[in-house]
Amino acid sequence: MSPTNRLKKETSPYLLQHAENPVDWYPWGAEALERAKQEDKMIFLSVGYSTCHWCHVMARESFEDEAVAAFLNEHFIAIKVDREERPDVDHLYMEFTQQMTGQGGWPMSVFLTPRGEPIWAATYLPPKAAYGAPGFLEVLKALVQLWQKERQRVQESADNYTQSMREWQNRWPGNPKAPSGKILENMRRAAQAAADPLYGGLAGAPKFPMPHLGLFWTHLGLEDGDEEALRLAQQMVMGILRGGINDHLGGGISRYSVDERWQVPHFEKMLSDNASFLELLVWLFRATGNPFYEREARRVLQWLFQEMQSKEGLFYAALDADAKGQEGLYYQWSPKEVQDLLGPFAKEFMAGFGMGACRSEDERCLLHRLDDPRSLEDPLKERTKKALAALKRAWDGRERPHRDEKILPAWNGILLSALCDAGRLFQDTQLLQRAERMEQVLWQRFMPGPFPARTSQDRSSPLRVLSDDAALCLGEIALYEAVLEPRALRRAMERMEDLMRRYGDPTGGFMLGDSTSGLLMPTFDVYDGALPSANALAAKALQKIYALTGVERYRTALDDLFTRFSSQLLEQPLGSLALGDVLAAKEKNPLRLVFHGPTGRPFPPAFKRLLDFRSRRVSVLVDEASLADLPPLSLGDGDANPRGWTLQICREGTCERPLADPEAIEATLRSLCLEGGPSRTENLSKSRKILE
Repeated sequence: MSPTNRLKKETSPYLLQHAENPVDWYPWGAEALERAKQEDKMIFLSVGYSTCHWCHVMARESFEDEAVAAFLNEHFIAIKVDREERPDVDHLYMEFTQQMTGQGGWPMSVFLTPRGEPIWAATYLPPKAAYGAPGFLEVLKALVQLWQKERQRVQESADNYTQSMREWQNRWPGNPKAPSGKILENMRRAAQAAADPLYGGLAGAPKFPMPHLGLFWTHLGLEDGDEEALRLAQQMVMGILRGGINDHLGGGISRYSVDERWQVPHFEKMLSDNASFLELLVWLFRATGNPFYEREARRVLQWLFQEMQSKEGLFYAALDADAKGQEGLYYQWSPKEVQDLLGPFAKEFMAGFGMGACRSEDERCLLHRLDDPRSLEDPLKERTKKALAALKRAWDGRERPHRDEKILPAWNGILLSALCDAGRLFQDTQLLQRAERMEQVLWQRFMPGPFPARTSQDRSSPLRVLSDDAALCLGEIALYEAVLEPRALRRAMERMEDLMRRYGDPTGGFMLGDSTSGLLMPTFDVYDGALPSANALAAKALQKIYALTGVERYRTALDDLFTRFSSQLLEQPLGSLALGDVLAAKEKNPLRLVFHGPTGRPFPPAFKRLLDFRSRRVSVLVDEASLADLPPLSLGDGDANPRGWTLQICREGTCERPLADPEAIEATLRSLCLEGGPSRTENLSKSRKILE
């Protein structure tokens, strides 16, 4: 096989996009690193992903250029990495890129010594000097000159950078005395101070949806009665739903908006963002009882099922930003197109969807709502709904953007959690059945132990990363909470045990990659980006599984994690809100409702109905025969009821005497759980008082 086709052996759609480049690309791995050492050549590391617009641009301009490729091949070992398949590689060198340049992004271009030590970094580089950046070939030639003539200085610089990166990884000493209350108050104040008072979310641009920020605010509103926090969450969601970042025809949200008003998106759509946004919509429905949020959640679900679902019931990674080589072309409309489709209603429609900015009949513009998206609920807006349907019928004939058909376990795990919560809260048995089928496939493909963790197009890559196992564990927990199937909890515990062995660090917290990653140093993903950090996902899984089972080693691991990262939570509160949200749940000391049941007897439907809407302050463990034999579980001693079910209320390892009378159990559940759904504000208030 020719060097040009080296990447054809790979599974990543992004790497396969570069398989025909004249660049002699290697995937990240021992072969490339060993060749760099043998030939004493610098490494050029290029990191991106298949739906990235500027990755496509740099590929066309430089990696498909014969002269550039010839120079790269002669003087460098070129390695291409899909950031979604190798988040550990991406995370390590993105930290260096951000330290060196003050910014990050993709494509990421990093130059390394043969041992992988960083020399110089940038993001997109034009073929010739432009936009204040040097030309790519110019950079290559300058670095070769330095490597050949000033090797010692280059190596000393690389050594210093490497030491700085090691110090950066351990820059925050653990603080076992850090007060949780102060950490959470700092986070609340920081998030409120950084909020955009006009358009929602965080002020400034570019603007990412950051559903974990909305969840942080929503939980403050739901659990602590913080009305301002709940208002901020709703304002952010309304801004997203009104703007061009929301696809008003097809559904789903784009990755981010380049402006502060959510109007002009970077057009790629990612499973991770939409799964997390779905979770936020579900929680807002839970907090407010407003059916608008259920309708919007179902729009996201419809898009996911129609556009992103694989035949086996899992979900693909992303849709490209580009179509026909132009960013956003697929989503834009000209006034002439709208006029031809809608006739007399076109003028009113264009005024309502921001197309007044189009300067000619043929200029293409993006739809965004100028009024409140809730106004579509008004029967007088029926014409608007029909107009959107007409545009969608015409739109379906367009050439569609490329779809990245990787199956990423982390992103599927996040969606599984959201799907379970939606099914449980919306009392939708079909959604729950979909979730159960999805969980079965995920378990079969990504079981704990020495199995592949990242797959693409029905082939596998033998890498494991923390975010995968943490998100899959959360999905199992969410399924258990939704259907009270003990098998799901058993699987969650099995995955958590494997996670703790594989990624656990002696000083607390979890490494992003395992010991087989072959990186220069271990990395710790603690800061949130567009999504929660990997350690936040792991902490959330630990908190939930401890609340359910009471197993002490889970609490110890969670305490150690917060001790390890407490200083950075105190000093940079806005950077780890997802961890702060877990800390808030942990500090609530949730009640455990432990049901002991006879072997083979189904869980009583009357009890289950009362558990359909539980707050984070109550967790439920159903002790059937399939769980009773698990050594880690200690359910407490009490009077058994051989004829039926008993209920024990436990907190912090202490359980009350069991209740065996069904009427007494029902009365207790009515007082502790939010019977009837989130619109019952009196139940919400009553539950708060009981659980405080």
